[in-house]
Amino acid sequence: MPIAYVNKFGHIDRYYRIQDVKPPIYILNTGCVSSYTDALTWANQNKFHVTSNPCIAKSMIVLGCQSSDVHAYLSIKEIEGLRDRFIGRDFYIGGCLGRRADIKLPEGIKSLDVFQKESLYTGGISDAFMEELFIVDQKPQRRNIFDGYYPIKIGMGSDNPPNCQNIEITRTPQKLTGTTRVSKKALTYQYTKTKRSVVLVSDDPTQEQLGWWLSTAVFERKPVSLINVSPSVAILPDIRKLLISAAKCRRLSTIHSPILSDRAEILDSLGKNVSHVHRYLQLVDELRRYKVYCTTSVLVDYKNKRYDYTDLNKKFDMVNWRPWWNNHWNQELAAERLKKYADPRYKWMSNGRRKAGVVKLKR
Repeated sequence: MPIAYVNKFGHIDRYYRIQDVKPPIYILNTGCVSSYTDALTWANQNKFHVTSNPCIAKSMIVLGCQSSDVHAYLSIKEIEGLRDRFIGRDFYIGGCLGRRADIKLPEGIKSLDVFQKESLYTGGISDAFMEELFIVDQKPQRRNIFDGYYPIKIGMGSDNPPNCQNIEITRTPQKLTGTTRVSKKALTYQYTKTKRSVVLVSDDPTQEQLGWWLSTAVFERKPVSLINVSPSVAILPDIRKLLISAAKCRRLSTIHSPILSDRAEILDSLGKNVSHVHRYLQLVDELRRYKVYCTTSVLVDYKNKRYDYTDLNKKFDMVNWRPWWNNHWNQELAAERLKKYADPRYKWMSNGRRKAGVVKLKR
Protein backbone atom coordinates (compact mmCIF):
# COMPACT_ATOMS: atom_id res chain seq x y z
CA MET A 1 0.00 0.00 0.00
CA PRO A 2 1.22 3.54 -0.70
CA ILE A 3 2.46 5.62 2.20
CA ALA A 4 2.85 9.34 2.89
CA TYR A 5 6.36 10.73 2.46
CA VAL A 6 7.81 14.06 3.59
CA ASN A 7 11.20 15.69 3.07
CA LYS A 8 12.47 19.22 2.58
CA PHE A 9 11.00 19.30 -0.93
CA GLY A 10 7.45 18.77 0.29
CA HIS A 11 4.83 16.10 0.91
CA ILE A 12 3.89 13.13 -1.29
CA ASP A 13 0.44 11.76 -0.38
CA ARG A 14 0.79 8.44 -2.19
CA TYR A 15 4.36 7.18 -2.22
CA TYR A 16 4.82 3.63 -3.49
CA ARG A 17 7.39 1.00 -2.62
CA ILE A 18 8.76 -1.71 -4.87
CA GLN A 19 6.61 -4.39 -3.22
CA ASP A 20 3.54 -2.45 -4.41
CA VAL A 21 4.57 -2.77 -8.07
CA LYS A 22 2.95 -5.55 -10.11
CA PRO A 23 5.33 -7.84 -12.02
CA PRO A 24 6.58 -8.33 -14.61
CA ILE A 25 8.39 -5.00 -14.37
CA TYR A 26 10.25 -3.13 -17.10
CA ILE A 27 12.85 -0.68 -15.78
CA LEU A 28 14.41 2.16 -17.75
CA ASN A 29 17.34 4.01 -16.21
CA THR A 30 17.74 7.70 -17.01
CA GLY A 31 19.81 8.36 -13.90
CA CYS A 32 23.35 7.72 -12.76
CA VAL A 33 25.44 4.57 -12.38
CA SER A 34 24.53 4.44 -8.66
CA SER A 35 20.80 4.37 -9.38
CA TYR A 36 21.36 1.76 -12.08
CA THR A 37 23.42 -0.46 -9.78
CA ASP A 38 20.89 -0.21 -6.96
CA ALA A 39 18.18 -1.54 -9.26
CA LEU A 40 20.43 -4.33 -10.48
CA THR A 41 21.09 -5.56 -6.93
CA TRP A 42 17.34 -5.79 -6.40
CA ALA A 43 16.66 -7.34 -9.81
CA ASN A 44 19.33 -9.98 -9.31
CA GLN A 45 17.43 -11.23 -6.25
CA ASN A 46 14.02 -10.89 -7.92
CA LYS A 47 14.71 -12.19 -11.42
CA PHE A 48 11.19 -13.45 -12.00
CA HIS A 49 9.78 -9.98 -11.31
CA VAL A 50 11.62 -8.16 -14.11
CA THR A 51 11.63 -8.24 -17.89
CA SER A 52 13.66 -6.60 -20.61
CA ASN A 53 10.65 -6.74 -22.94
CA PRO A 54 8.32 -3.76 -22.37
CA CYS A 55 5.55 -5.39 -24.40
CA ILE A 56 4.88 -8.02 -21.72
CA ALA A 57 5.39 -5.76 -18.70
CA LYS A 58 2.48 -4.90 -16.41
CA SER A 59 4.43 -2.13 -14.71
CA MET A 60 7.08 0.28 -15.97
CA ILE A 61 9.61 2.17 -13.88
CA VAL A 62 11.79 5.05 -15.02
CA LEU A 63 14.68 5.73 -12.66
CA GLY A 64 14.74 9.51 -12.86
CA CYS A 65 17.48 12.07 -12.31
CA GLN A 66 17.12 15.45 -10.58
CA SER A 67 20.69 16.76 -10.76
CA SER A 68 19.33 19.62 -12.88
CA ASP A 69 15.95 20.69 -14.26
CA VAL A 70 17.11 19.57 -17.71
CA HIS A 71 17.88 16.07 -16.43
CA ALA A 72 14.53 15.90 -14.63
CA TYR A 73 12.73 17.05 -17.76
CA LEU A 74 14.40 14.34 -19.85
CA SER A 75 13.37 11.68 -17.32
CA ILE A 76 9.77 12.92 -17.40
CA LYS A 77 9.78 12.84 -21.21
CA GLU A 78 10.88 9.21 -21.05
CA ILE A 79 8.03 8.14 -18.77
CA GLU A 80 5.54 10.10 -20.89
CA GLY A 81 6.81 8.30 -23.98
CA LEU A 82 6.28 4.91 -22.34
CA ARG A 83 2.81 5.91 -21.10
CA ASP A 84 1.76 6.99 -24.58
CA ARG A 85 3.07 3.80 -26.21
CA PHE A 86 1.89 1.21 -23.68
CA ILE A 87 -1.71 1.83 -22.69
CA GLY A 88 -3.15 0.28 -19.53
CA ARG A 89 0.10 -0.30 -17.64
CA ASP A 90 1.17 1.08 -14.26
CA PHE A 91 3.87 3.76 -14.50
CA TYR A 92 6.30 4.89 -11.82
CA ILE A 93 9.09 7.45 -11.45
CA GLY A 94 11.80 6.14 -9.15
CA GLY A 95 15.40 7.01 -8.44
CA CYS A 96 16.25 10.42 -7.05
CA LEU A 97 13.45 12.09 -9.01
CA GLY A 98 10.88 9.96 -7.20
CA ARG A 99 11.68 11.77 -3.95
CA ARG A 100 11.24 15.28 -5.36
CA ALA A 101 7.78 16.21 -4.05
CA ASP A 102 8.12 19.67 -5.60
CA ILE A 103 8.36 18.30 -9.15
CA LYS A 104 4.85 17.56 -10.40
CA LEU A 105 4.64 14.30 -12.30
CA PRO A 106 2.48 13.80 -15.42
CA GLU A 107 -1.02 12.38 -15.07
CA GLY A 108 -1.04 8.69 -14.30
CA ILE A 109 2.57 8.60 -13.07
CA LYS A 110 3.27 7.47 -9.50
CA SER A 111 6.22 8.24 -7.20
CA LEU A 112 8.33 5.21 -6.24
CA ASP A 113 10.77 4.87 -3.36
CA VAL A 114 14.43 3.98 -3.92
CA PHE A 115 14.73 0.19 -4.13
CA GLN A 116 17.90 -1.77 -3.62
CA LYS A 117 19.49 -4.66 -1.79
CA GLU A 118 22.54 -4.36 0.41
CA SER A 119 24.47 -6.71 -1.82
CA LEU A 120 27.67 -6.56 -3.80
CA TYR A 121 26.25 -8.70 -6.57
CA THR A 122 24.41 -7.15 -9.48
CA GLY A 123 24.07 -10.23 -11.66
CA GLY A 124 25.78 -11.02 -14.95
CA ILE A 125 26.12 -8.48 -17.72
CA SER A 126 23.17 -10.16 -19.47
CA ASP A 127 21.00 -9.12 -16.50
CA ALA A 128 21.67 -5.44 -17.19
CA PHE A 129 18.24 -5.11 -18.72
CA MET A 130 17.93 -1.35 -18.39
CA GLU A 131 18.63 1.14 -21.11
CA GLU A 132 20.83 4.00 -20.00
CA LEU A 133 20.59 7.73 -20.60
CA PHE A 134 23.76 9.44 -19.51
CA ILE A 135 24.11 13.10 -20.40
CA VAL A 136 27.80 13.67 -20.98
CA ASP A 137 30.17 15.79 -22.97
CA GLN A 138 32.52 13.23 -24.41
CA LYS A 139 35.68 13.72 -26.43
CA PRO A 140 36.31 10.03 -27.22
CA GLN A 141 33.43 8.29 -28.96
CA ARG A 142 32.32 6.26 -25.95
CA ARG A 143 28.62 5.84 -25.19
CA ASN A 144 29.31 6.16 -21.49
CA ILE A 145 32.48 6.25 -19.44
CA PHE A 146 31.57 2.94 -17.80
CA ASP A 147 29.78 1.32 -20.72
CA GLY A 148 30.47 -2.42 -20.59
CA TYR A 149 32.07 -2.31 -17.14
CA TYR A 150 30.80 -4.70 -14.48
CA PRO A 151 29.25 -2.71 -11.59
CA ILE A 152 29.81 -3.81 -7.99
CA LYS A 153 28.02 -1.77 -5.35
CA ILE A 154 30.35 -1.00 -2.44
CA GLY A 155 28.20 1.64 -0.76
CA MET A 156 25.16 3.86 -1.06
CA GLY A 157 24.06 7.30 0.06
CA SER A 158 26.12 10.18 1.38
CA ASP A 159 25.98 12.48 4.37
CA ASN A 160 28.10 15.07 2.57
CA PRO A 161 27.85 14.34 -1.17
CA PRO A 162 30.85 15.46 -3.25
CA ASN A 163 28.68 16.37 -6.24
CA CYS A 164 26.11 18.70 -4.56
CA GLN A 165 23.04 16.99 -6.07
CA ASN A 166 20.73 16.69 -3.03
CA ILE A 167 21.52 12.98 -2.74
CA GLU A 168 21.74 13.19 1.04
CA ILE A 169 17.93 13.53 0.72
CA THR A 170 17.02 11.78 -2.52
CA ARG A 171 19.18 8.69 -1.91
CA THR A 172 19.73 7.10 1.53
CA PRO A 173 21.84 7.74 4.63
CA GLN A 174 25.39 6.65 3.97
CA LYS A 175 25.96 2.90 4.22
CA LEU A 176 28.95 0.71 3.43
CA THR A 177 28.65 -2.66 1.71
CA GLY A 178 31.04 -5.54 2.17
CA THR A 179 34.29 -6.23 3.96
CA THR A 180 37.84 -6.95 2.91
CA ARG A 181 37.07 -10.67 2.75
CA VAL A 182 33.91 -10.12 0.69
CA SER A 183 35.62 -7.58 -1.58
CA LYS A 184 38.31 -10.09 -2.51
CA LYS A 185 35.75 -12.78 -3.34
CA ALA A 186 33.51 -10.42 -5.31
CA LEU A 187 36.30 -8.83 -7.31
CA THR A 188 37.98 -12.11 -8.22
CA TYR A 189 34.73 -13.90 -9.07
CA GLN A 190 33.17 -11.16 -11.17
CA TYR A 191 36.30 -10.38 -13.15
CA THR A 192 36.98 -14.06 -13.82
CA LYS A 193 33.36 -14.67 -14.83
CA THR A 194 32.80 -11.67 -17.07
CA LYS A 195 36.35 -10.79 -18.21
CA ARG A 196 35.34 -7.15 -17.82
CA SER A 197 36.86 -4.38 -15.78
CA VAL A 198 34.95 -3.79 -12.57
CA VAL A 199 33.59 -0.37 -11.60
CA LEU A 200 33.17 0.09 -7.86
CA VAL A 201 29.95 2.03 -7.35
CA SER A 202 29.21 4.27 -4.38
CA ASP A 203 27.68 7.73 -4.01
CA ASP A 204 30.63 8.84 -1.88
CA PRO A 205 33.42 6.25 -1.36
CA THR A 206 35.10 6.55 2.03
CA GLN A 207 38.78 6.37 2.87
CA GLU A 208 38.20 2.93 4.37
CA GLN A 209 36.41 1.63 1.28
CA LEU A 210 39.03 2.88 -1.15
CA GLY A 211 41.79 1.40 1.01
CA TRP A 212 40.06 -2.02 0.98
CA TRP A 213 39.38 -2.18 -2.71
CA LEU A 214 42.57 -0.64 -4.11
CA SER A 215 44.71 -2.91 -1.95
CA THR A 216 42.69 -5.93 -3.04
CA ALA A 217 42.90 -4.95 -6.72
CA VAL A 218 46.69 -4.67 -6.57
CA PHE A 219 47.14 -7.89 -4.59
CA GLU A 220 44.70 -9.91 -6.71
CA ARG A 221 45.94 -8.36 -9.97
CA LYS A 222 42.44 -7.39 -11.10
CA PRO A 223 41.75 -3.97 -12.67
CA VAL A 224 39.12 -1.72 -11.09
CA SER A 225 37.54 1.65 -11.84
CA LEU A 226 36.21 4.19 -9.34
CA ILE A 227 33.29 6.61 -9.47
CA ASN A 228 32.26 9.61 -7.32
CA VAL A 229 35.56 9.80 -5.46
CA SER A 230 35.74 13.02 -3.47
CA PRO A 231 38.88 15.07 -4.23
CA SER A 232 39.33 15.53 -0.47
CA VAL A 233 39.50 11.75 0.00
CA ALA A 234 41.64 11.06 -3.08
CA ILE A 235 44.45 13.35 -1.90
CA LEU A 236 44.74 11.77 1.56
CA PRO A 237 48.34 10.48 1.79
CA ASP A 238 47.48 6.77 2.07
CA ILE A 239 44.80 6.90 -0.66
CA ARG A 240 47.00 8.96 -2.98
CA LYS A 241 49.76 6.41 -2.54
CA LEU A 242 47.39 3.51 -3.27
CA LEU A 243 45.98 5.24 -6.37
CA ILE A 244 49.44 5.80 -7.81
CA SER A 245 50.52 2.26 -6.90
CA ALA A 246 47.45 0.79 -8.63
CA ALA A 247 48.01 3.03 -11.65
CA LYS A 248 51.65 1.97 -12.01
CA CYS A 249 50.75 -1.73 -12.14
CA ARG A 250 47.74 -1.16 -14.43
CA ARG A 251 45.17 -2.05 -11.75
CA LEU A 252 43.36 1.30 -11.95
CA SER A 253 41.51 1.71 -15.25
CA THR A 254 39.29 4.77 -14.75
CA ILE A 255 38.66 7.25 -11.97
CA HIS A 256 35.80 9.72 -11.81
CA SER A 257 35.91 12.54 -9.26
CA PRO A 258 33.35 15.39 -9.36
CA ILE A 259 35.44 18.51 -8.80
CA LEU A 260 32.47 20.71 -9.97
CA SER A 261 34.80 23.58 -10.89
CA ASP A 262 38.40 24.73 -10.81
CA ARG A 263 37.34 28.30 -9.97
CA ALA A 264 37.99 29.40 -6.40
CA GLU A 265 34.90 31.63 -6.23
CA ILE A 266 32.58 28.79 -7.30
CA LEU A 267 34.17 26.24 -4.97
CA ASP A 268 33.92 28.68 -2.06
CA SER A 269 30.25 29.30 -2.86
CA LEU A 270 29.61 25.52 -2.91
CA GLY A 271 31.42 25.04 0.38
CA LYS A 272 34.22 23.02 -1.22
CA ASN A 273 37.90 23.14 -0.28
CA VAL A 274 39.77 25.01 -3.03
CA SER A 275 43.16 23.65 -1.99
CA HIS A 276 41.91 20.06 -2.09
CA VAL A 277 40.60 20.44 -5.63
CA HIS A 278 43.83 21.99 -6.89
CA ARG A 279 45.86 19.24 -5.24
CA TYR A 280 43.61 16.66 -6.87
CA LEU A 281 44.24 18.24 -10.27
CA GLN A 282 47.97 17.66 -9.67
CA LEU A 283 47.19 14.01 -8.85
CA VAL A 284 45.27 13.71 -12.14
CA ASP A 285 48.41 14.73 -14.06
CA GLU A 286 50.32 11.93 -12.40
CA LEU A 287 47.62 9.30 -12.90
CA ARG A 288 47.27 10.13 -16.58
CA ARG A 289 50.98 9.54 -17.05
CA TYR A 290 50.22 5.92 -16.20
CA LYS A 291 47.35 5.79 -18.71
CA VAL A 292 44.54 6.03 -16.16
CA TYR A 293 41.38 7.36 -17.78
CA CYS A 294 40.45 10.40 -15.68
CA THR A 295 36.99 11.98 -15.75
CA THR A 296 35.20 14.64 -13.76
CA SER A 297 31.90 16.51 -13.43
CA VAL A 298 31.56 20.29 -13.56
CA LEU A 299 28.77 22.84 -13.25
CA VAL A 300 28.30 25.18 -16.19
CA ASP A 301 26.65 28.60 -16.14
CA TYR A 302 26.96 28.70 -12.36
CA LYS A 303 24.46 31.28 -11.11
CA ASN A 304 23.93 32.17 -14.79
CA LYS A 305 27.53 33.29 -15.34
CA ARG A 306 29.60 31.93 -18.20
CA TYR A 307 32.93 30.32 -17.36
CA ASP A 308 35.59 29.00 -19.70
CA TYR A 309 36.47 25.37 -18.97
CA THR A 310 38.88 24.88 -21.86
CA ASP A 311 41.75 24.10 -19.51
CA LEU A 312 39.71 21.43 -17.73
CA ASN A 313 38.87 19.77 -21.03
CA LYS A 314 42.61 19.42 -21.61
CA LYS A 315 43.26 18.25 -18.06
CA PHE A 316 40.80 15.31 -18.18
CA ASP A 317 40.02 12.57 -20.68
CA MET A 318 36.32 13.29 -20.32
CA VAL A 319 34.30 16.06 -18.68
CA ASN A 320 30.75 15.24 -17.62
CA TRP A 321 28.86 18.41 -17.03
CA ARG A 322 25.48 19.71 -16.09
CA PRO A 323 23.83 23.13 -16.14
CA TRP A 324 23.62 24.91 -12.80
CA TRP A 325 20.09 24.88 -11.40
CA ASN A 326 18.60 26.89 -8.51
CA ASN A 327 16.46 23.88 -7.46
CA HIS A 328 13.15 25.61 -8.26
CA TRP A 329 11.13 23.48 -10.69
CA ASN A 330 9.51 25.05 -13.73
CA GLN A 331 8.77 22.59 -16.53
CA GLU A 332 8.35 25.25 -19.21
CA LEU A 333 11.70 26.77 -18.30
CA ALA A 334 13.30 23.33 -18.23
CA ALA A 335 12.06 22.69 -21.77
CA GLU A 336 13.55 26.00 -22.90
CA ARG A 337 16.85 25.22 -21.22
CA LEU A 338 16.93 21.84 -22.95
CA LYS A 339 16.78 23.68 -26.28
CA LYS A 340 19.71 25.79 -25.14
CA TYR A 341 21.90 22.92 -24.00
CA ALA A 342 20.87 19.89 -26.07
CA ASP A 343 22.79 18.74 -29.08
CA PRO A 344 20.49 19.39 -32.11
CA ARG A 345 21.50 16.05 -33.64
CA TYR A 346 19.35 14.29 -31.05
CA LYS A 347 15.67 15.11 -31.58
CA TRP A 348 12.65 13.84 -29.70
CA MET A 349 9.98 11.82 -31.45
CA SER A 350 6.32 12.63 -30.83
CA ASN A 351 6.07 9.72 -28.38
CA GLY A 352 8.98 11.01 -26.32
CA ARG A 353 11.55 8.46 -27.44
CA ARG A 354 15.00 9.41 -28.63
CA LYS A 355 15.77 8.88 -32.29
CA ALA A 356 19.33 7.71 -31.67
CA GLY A 357 22.09 7.49 -29.12
CA VAL A 358 22.25 9.47 -25.92
CA VAL A 359 21.31 13.10 -25.55
CA LYS A 360 24.53 15.09 -25.33
CA LEU A 361 24.42 18.55 -23.87
CA LYS A 362 26.19 21.32 -25.71
CA ARG A 363 27.90 24.40 -24.35
